[in-house]
Order: sequence, then structure tokens, then C-alpha cells
Amino acid sequence: MPAKKGVKIEVLRKPSDNPSVDPVALLSLLWKEELLSLIAQKLQNPKTCGVNKRKLAEIAAAHFTLPELKSYVRETLKFREQWRNDPQPG
Repeated sequence: MPAKKGVKIEVLRKPSDNPSVDPVALLSLLWKEELLSLIAQKLQNPKTCGVNKRKLAEIAAAHFTLPELKSYVRETLKFREQWRNDPQPG
């Protein structure tokens, strides 16, 4: 019987959490409006007018724990709508 062609996936090691997650890099997955929404949860009247996305990520990283940031990013990405610009087949 001939061998089946295709992709074979094999486990090389058990998965584990990344022990050195950079919070600012994690927050770069968010859109600017999503960062502003996150910051507004902790800061009243934050000075964010004209602030670039990188600086907003630094502000958020300074006010939230890494587990809080991971959870927010995960949930935001899961429920994000219209994140693709190209029309999808329907």
C-alpha cells in the first residue's frame, strides 16, 4: 500500500508559557482606539490627545499587570469585528 502524502505534525516538546513576554509588544496587537479604551478603565481624564500608539502602550503597561494585559488583548482580539480590509467570500 503506498504511503499517504500530506503534512505530518509531530510534537517535539511540551508547550509552555513564554516567561519573558514584553507587555508593550503584546499591546502592539491592539488598535489605538482599543488602547485608549483600556487606559480609560484605570485613569480618569488621561492625557492621551496626540499621543502615539507606542506611548499609549507604555502607559497601559505601567498601569496594568501582565495577566490583566494578556486577558484584555486576548478578549479584544477574539471579539474584534471587521478586522480585514479585503472582502470575504460569502
